[in-house]
Amino acid sequence: MKRVASQELAKQWAAAFPAFADTLDEPASLRFLREEALAHFSDLGLPHAKLEAWRSTSLAPLERSAPSAPVDGSPDPQALLATAHRVLGDTPMPQEMAARAVFVDGHLCPEASTLPGDASPIAFSPITFGPIAFSPIAFSPIAHSDPAEPDSQILPPGFGELASPKQDSFVALNTAFFNGGGLVEIGASASDDAPVHLLLISSGSAGLVCPRFLVRARAGSRATVVLDFVSEGSGEGLVNAVCEIFVEENATLDCVLLQREGSKAIHIGNLHSQQQRGSQLRAHTVTLGGALVRNALEAHLGDEGAEVDLRGLYIGSDDEHIDNHTLIDHALPHTISRQVYKGVLGDRSRGVFRGLVHVRPNAQKIDSSQSNKNLLLSEKARIDTRPQLEIHADDVKCSHGSTVGKLDEEALFYLRSRGLSKNDARGLLTRGFTAEICEALPGQALSDFVRDQAMDALSRCGTKEPT
Repeated sequence: MKRVASQELAKQWAAAFPAFADTLDEPASLRFLREEALAHFSDLGLPHAKLEAWRSTSLAPLERSAPSAPVDGSPDPQALLATAHRVLGDTPMPQEMAARAVFVDGHLCPEASTLPGDASPIAFSPITFGPIAFSPIAFSPIAHSDPAEPDSQILPPGFGELASPKQDSFVALNTAFFNGGGLVEIGASASDDAPVHLLLISSGSAGLVCPRFLVRARAGSRATVVLDFVSEGSGEGLVNAVCEIFVEENATLDCVLLQREGSKAIHIGNLHSQQQRGSQLRAHTVTLGGALVRNALEAHLGDEGAEVDLRGLYIGSDDEHIDNHTLIDHALPHTISRQVYKGVLGDRSRGVFRGLVHVRPNAQKIDSSQSNKNLLLSEKARIDTRPQLEIHADDVKCSHGSTVGKLDEEALFYLRSRGLSKNDARGLLTRGFTAEICEALPGQALSDFVRDQAMDALSRCGTKEPT
């Protein structure tokens, strides 16, 4: 396979944009929004090692894969449905979900989805450009024109407000090419503990896929949303996902990002959140491997009493590379943030953790803690970890730290002395290390499911004694 330099790849995507945009039936103003984002992408280019945020990350897997840009905004629904059915039949799925919306390469497959009835306080709308309605739940387009004003543009409040195409090249790329995903509205009366499951399937044949989500938890609501990324086969191609989350006053939202695509997957995720007074956001990021995976999460605590809890688990094997970048912005006093990220890396895999807590000058009386712990199962596995505090207030409580280590030899000896084999003892200690993140997931069924998926990933990353 011929390797394409990243900047040449960026030029190819930009050149393919006009043909792609011509296939979309959308207002001229939205076309302008896309073109503006594409201009930002062309100015920024793809990131490189001279940028501080990308110093430890190479785009070589993306250059080798060289995924093509999408060429048709209206793929064959039957082909998408066939892919959905194959993956649903072959891939373990979490149970006890209130609803499941299935997407293939970003496009909703309503026939493969199980959605709540009209009485549900949780409504789901696909990002499409035309009138759509599916029973038993109503869908409305996220961008459409007013019949009285054909050139008008209607986008949901908050679209593009948190994830700016001016600042990040992958956000700009997503804004230019997004053609799937959806708007999740959680009504004020929602108090259902059963998660809403958004299953995003990558077929491997679409090249570049840019799903876009906007989640709004209304005041006083309580809900769980699971964004579950899977692939058919080895997961070739690039999934470039953007999610913007708004948590209103006194709302509680659990957001689970589960990435379990194939070994060749290239996954770039950008999640941006904004919280109001007294709200709680718990974001659980579980990454189970891929050629290159980068999770960027920015949380803005915009009012007093807001709390955010970020939990992460990443498991790497072979030559996989997994990044986690977090930024928590304490904008006002009396806000709380917690971060606990754990990584298990085997073989020649590499992990990167960059966590920044920013405390603004008027954000007194904040409480923040940050922890990154890593377990290396091979002499060739590597982790680059840098938790950081940037504090501009003087009455705060902040802590951070990171650890890198191997399996405890004394604990291994103890387990061996109790009759366990060397491999079983190593596996037991590794599972114990990851248990904290799995157990923090909302609901026993989801916790058990993610734990089982993590155990499968651990079996591939050197939990056996190296030879």
